[in-house]
Amino acid sequence: MKVDDQLPSVRALAEELVLNPNTIARAYSDLAREGLIESRRAGGVFIIRKRKVFSREEGRRRLEPLLDSLIGEALAMDFTREDSAGSL
Repeated sequence: MKVDDQLPSVRALAEELVLNPNTIARAYSDLAREGLIESRRAGGVFIIRKRKVFSREEGRRRLEPLLDSLIGEALAMDFTREDSAGSL
């Protein structure tokens, strides 16, 4: 699928995939929250270009503790740059 393609309705996709409509609605909600789809007045849900969800500063603020934790774990396991070079 590509930008501006219309997604099936919740009911239609639930029937096609034999899933509970609430599952589809939750997935659509998650995709909308991620800035990947949007509901339009004309009716329907459409794929959109991914919107920037966080400012650069907010992204950095959120990533910093995760990176600190990851680096701390790697140091505790005595990983070196050379250890990870082949796997990245």
